[in-house]
Amino acid sequence: MREDMNNDRTRTLTDSQINLGTHPDAGITVEAVGQRLRQYEVIAAIGEGGIGCVFKARHRVLNRSVALKVLRGEWADDPTFIERFRREASTLANLNHPGIVAIHDYGESGDLCYIAMELVDGSTLRQLMDAGEITPGRVLAIAGDLCAALSAAHKCGIVHRDIKPSNIVIDKQGRLKLVDFGLSKIRQPQSSEFTLTTPDTRLGTPVYVAPEQWKNPQLADERADIFALGVVIYEMLAGGKPIGNFPLASAKAGLSPRVDAVLSKAMQNDPNLRYASVEDFHRDLVRAFRKKSTVARNSLIAAAALVMATASAFILPHINAPARRPAHIPALTNFPSPQKISTSPAAPVSDDADSRCEY
Repeated sequence: MREDMNNDRTRTLTDSQINLGTHPDAGITVEAVGQRLRQYEVIAAIGEGGIGCVFKARHRVLNRSVALKVLRGEWADDPTFIERFRREASTLANLNHPGIVAIHDYGESGDLCYIAMELVDGSTLRQLMDAGEITPGRVLAIAGDLCAALSAAHKCGIVHRDIKPSNIVIDKQGRLKLVDFGLSKIRQPQSSEFTLTTPDTRLGTPVYVAPEQWKNPQLADERADIFALGVVIYEMLAGGKPIGNFPLASAKAGLSPRVDAVLSKAMQNDPNLRYASVEDFHRDLVRAFRKKSTVARNSLIAAAALVMATASAFILPHINAPARRPAHIPALTNFPSPQKISTSPAAPVSDDADSRCEY
């Protein structure tokens, strides 16, 4: 695979940048956006992506907190791009899935285009990975949620094209949200063609971008997302990107080697050799993880059998040996035979005080 040429393009701003109220790359201030979009109270800049700046805001009437994505000026001047962005917003607004961030509003104020989206209270997968909070035990659950979200998008003809840890958010309840569809492309109704939401340039973060998408973004289909998905899952398991002579994920995470085969198929350079759908990929990934569970269960059964065999070798000889009386307990040789036991009636109990039992 290629060397990682740069870092994820979506990033969280530093405290100093937020306090200044200025988005560093776009030169858009909190005050300027708030003056243009008066229905929102714009609170702070919280991030930036490939085509827009993201602000935390509150709708003044609905009293709802949102993530307000504002397009950069170089895109806002392109009528073709604006129309494509409108279609993207309309499509995503009708894409209802718990694993995909919801869109609340779309609008334009002069040359300022914006999308108001669900504000997720949580951390990106990148932040959780850097903090060491993603264990192998969590990977399968995260992969399942991510595959479900991508499957819903693909069924609606949407290819994300920018799957990476910083575009995956996990809230405080552990729920996953796929965000930032700014580089996605959408299949048009009654057509097999795709419409781009950005000009024909190289899109995405290199290490997560499939080779065909890197050469020509128009060639990217659902299998490009599967390529990126494989890279993300490898990174969660191995703790690093699959660049150069990289280690096997199974060796780093203590899993079955079948996991390596599944990830290798997902990350093939030739899209025709990859999985055709995220459903197929997820099915094989679950089976590979369960293979590890089966091996572990069989190991426990073998260990238990060994313990029982060892215990039997120690206990059985003592059980089968003739019982021997301890030396300090005398033999009961003088116990009377039944024939010598008196059967005369018992004497009546006297009520006299002198006949009471003495202890």
